[in-house]
Amino acid sequence: MELNGVTVRRHITGNKTIGPGDVVDEFEIVHLECKTNNRMQSLGSLLCLDGQFVDEFPKCRVVCDPQLVTGLSTIYNVFTPSGHFVEPSLLRYGIPVGSIVEINCASGFKRDTRWQTEILSNRQNLTCLPNGTFDKVREPCVQDCGHPLVNLFPLTKGGIQTDPNKVPWHVSIYQYVNKQWTFICGGSIITPRIVLSAAHCFWDNRSRRLISHTQYKFVAGKYRREFSAPQLGEIQIKDAQQITVSEKFEGLRTRNFADIAVIKLDSPFIYGENVSSICIKPASGTISDVVPSNISGVVTGYNEIHNNLEQVTMRSEGYHECIVHDLIGQTLSEDKFCLYNGHNDGICRGDSGGGFVQQVRIPFPKEEDIFFLLGIISFTPGTENECAREGYVAVTNVKYMRPDLYATFKKETDEDRRLF
Repeated sequence: MELNGVTVRRHITGNKTIGPGDVVDEFEIVHLECKTNNRMQSLGSLLCLDGQFVDEFPKCRVVCDPQLVTGLSTIYNVFTPSGHFVEPSLLRYGIPVGSIVEINCASGFKRDTRWQTEILSNRQNLTCLPNGTFDKVREPCVQDCGHPLVNLFPLTKGGIQTDPNKVPWHVSIYQYVNKQWTFICGGSIITPRIVLSAAHCFWDNRSRRLISHTQYKFVAGKYRREFSAPQLGEIQIKDAQQITVSEKFEGLRTRNFADIAVIKLDSPFIYGENVSSICIKPASGTISDVVPSNISGVVTGYNEIHNNLEQVTMRSEGYHECIVHDLIGQTLSEDKFCLYNGHNDGICRGDSGGGFVQQVRIPFPKEEDIFFLLGIISFTPGTENECAREGYVAVTNVKYMRPDLYATFKKETDEDRRLF
């Protein structure tokens, strides 16, 4: 039954509803709900003490649902009709009628130029109407991928400070080994819950199967290699919900063919000062999918001496050139290309799974430089210190993702974008 539109339920006896004339015992708690806009809204709970409720019995009011203005890609502020700011977290029961909701793109996102908004900016204003709906539908923003946000930390090279940290899409991956979290690989953020890395990072060659996803942690915004190392700036640590590789991947047995893993996290990364996504172009099925020789880009990894994150500039060698010149020292699968660093600055084996990214100038809708993911580091020639021989690295072309894995990748990224 309802009292002034409020549904009252007992805390005990199976959450049964009560109405006028029903007795509420001393010290009994009742829960209150209000049905507005065809949804049940909690109004909290009341305690019966000394024959009366300890707080004022609420009334049902028409409000707008905050979920209608909530998404991963946007943040919102609430203002009264007279223009006074109201802290959204204080609006316990919903957004009051007449309020103006100002929606802005969250960090790491931008307004989609395909939307026809009343203003060409990141802001959109909505009004809560008397019927509990908004006058407009919230417009989601799109990822502002491939853009370093704020340069927080220096990267070191041989103990010498070099370029600032410009890789907010880089993820450090740790495996639980010998009762501690050990760095094993890198990865790249594609959407808030989707990371791309190398399949072999999660593969047991002896059993020829994936290791349980529960054995890994994924850390964004990290500058120091050790899992528990203190550092400035906020880091985000996530668990995996699922790790998927192609059915064609069989590890060393097939020379790391199809060496790409799609990781779905159990909760999204929140983009901010040092965490955001990398851009990735879909495969076209044409010759343009091939990564040719002499493409300049950067890879990211931890300096083996100083354990700090660093960037190394490298150039590509196409698959055929890499085979002809025997740059890697072993047979390559056809989905690979090579990277070369003429300065002999090796990328160490622990940096497998990290991305090779290229900066590209985009002329439209405005001229800007954006980073795109071209490949995922697969393996380096074995040496005593486990770093690349003469700076050569084998890389899996992301556009050669196998169809079965791409189906998963597209499904999961599309699902993520629906949360925007």
